[in-house]
Formats: sequence, C-alpha cells, structure tokens
Amino acid sequence: AIVALGILGYTILGSKDAIELLYNTAYPGKRVSLGGNLTLDKIFTNLTTMFLPYKDSNVLNNCEVSTFIHFAPFFLILFPLIMPKLKKVKDDNLLVGKTLFIILLIEAFFMLVGFPELLAKITLFSYINRMDIVFGFTATIFTVYMIDTIFKHKDIIKLKYFLICLSIYLGCYLLFITKENLEYLPIYIYLLEIILFALVLVAIYKRRKYFTISLMFIILIMASFTINPLRVGINPIKDHELVKVAKELNDSSEGYFLTTNNIQISSLLLANGLKVVNAVNFYPDLTKWELIDPKGKHDYEYNRYLHFLITLSKKNKTTYHLIQC
Repeated sequence: AIVALGILGYTILGSKDAIELLYNTAYPGKRVSLGGNLTLDKIFTNLTTMFLPYKDSNVLNNCEVSTFIHFAPFFLILFPLIMPKLKKVKDDNLLVGKTLFIILLIEAFFMLVGFPELLAKITLFSYINRMDIVFGFTATIFTVYMIDTIFKHKDIIKLKYFLICLSIYLGCYLLFITKENLEYLPIYIYLLEIILFALVLVAIYKRRKYFTISLMFIILIMASFTINPLRVGINPIKDHELVKVAKELNDSSEGYFLTTNNIQISSLLLANGLKVVNAVNFYPDLTKWELIDPKGKHDYEYNRYLHFLITLSKKNKTTYHLIQC
C-alpha cells in the first residue's frame, strides 16, 4: 500500500500542470457524467472484438468497439454460490474476490442505472464517461481471480450451479447478437465464438489447466497477435505519398502545416514527426488560440479535448462551430 501510494503521489506531482490544465477545460474538465446511459450487453465482451484485426468495424466511432475479453458475467452469477464453500475452507484470497465482486456491481450499477450528481462527484465517477472500459479492466482481473480459485479448490462448484450459470451466460450472448453485429459478420461466426467461450468455461469447471490455457491462447492469438502494426507494420503511414511531399516541403522550409477540410490528415502528418497547427489537442494550447481570439469569447468551443477542423472561406470574419460536444 505504501509503495502504491508513493507511485500515485509521484505521478500526481509530475503531472500537476497537465492535471490543472485539463481540470479547467470545458470538456472533459467541467463534464459531469452521471452514468445510466449503457445497456446490459456492455458488461459482456463485445463479440466483434476478436475479429477487428481482420475486418474494419462498421461502427462510426472505432474507439468504442473493442472491449476486454473476460468471463465476468458468468463468474458474477457464480461467485455468491461458491462463497460459502470458500469461507468454509478459509480461502486466503476470499477478501480479494469479495472486493472485486462489489466493485464490479457498483460499476455495473453506474453504467446501467446511474448515480445522483452528488454521489457521482464524491466517487469521482463524474469524470468517467466510458465506464464500460473501466468495468472491462476490473472484469478481466476478476476473471483471472476466479479461474485461479476454481483450480485451487476441487469440487468447489456443483454441477447444477455451473449449468444454470452457463445457460444464463450463453442465453444472454445469443440475445445480444444485434442487427449491427450481423451487418459486420454472419451469425455462424458469432455462434462459433460463443461455443469457444463455453468450451473455456467447461475446461475451467473440469479443472483442465492445460486445455484451458490452450483455448485462452487461441483467443489471444486471434484477438491480439494479428493486429495491423504487428502483422503489417507502419509502412502505410510512413510511405504515404502525401507524407513524402510534406517532408520535402519541410526540409526546404521548416515550419508548421495547416490542414483543411479533413481531421485525419493532420494526424497522419503528426505521426511522421511533422509540426501541425491543427492536430488533435489533448490539452488546449490557449496561447495559440489567443492570437485569433484575444478576449476569449469563444473559450467554450476550443478550451477542451479537441479534434478541430479548419475550413477556409471568403468571409472576413472567423467563426466557430461546436459540432459535437
């Protein structure tokens, strides 16, 4: 605990300026997230996650597609059923399991139902607008804990409890196959994936350690080892014709690039080490904005985490439009 607090304190002190700058932004600094905006399927692993390295997502915001691969919903149902036995055998890590279980329930409640504003601020959940990612991380840890617990204790799960939990788990997955999923991949792919998840859980129940590891390794290979930078490399970014032209211009007259009518090109140039005026602002560069808005009248529009699109027009007046908050 002391080491963890020391690392946390060092991190906070080292990031003090960035934290203050972020805290004073219109977004996300002044944002208050109350939760309650997600559906039950968000506590499960997204069925498309394993296949994203092979086919582009059909969802507009790609950063919201991939999720952690875990079995937390199954183990959340199972844990209360095996907890009496864990108490009886005086399991050393039972407190860890209880803590993770409670944390997951709180996170799920925030996602599905929401908190009052005061409680959201007290818990600092008001700063979390993607609780499903936080939930997924906790769920992965809980999954590892439960697998270890089952392997340590023989006959900890009664067959009828296992079958009930498995039926609920698999039934939910079948219900969560949406029209959007079917536009991405045919239904038989998802059914095979669900069967694979079921096999992993059966292997865990049977305490077949090496078979479980083999199945998990297959999932890991499919979902992780084939992502584009590892499988293909970054040549598509480095060798792009536009980048070659930009580097030639930069060598002859070093300066800043300004991109118009497109928010992807600025990121492409920035990834190649070129200076770009309107690349993504993780923190607002207020000194830059003061040059065109000295009185800060449009502070709300640009004092935020910002993807900003510049469009040149024949109008003499500079205008600002917040397209998406």
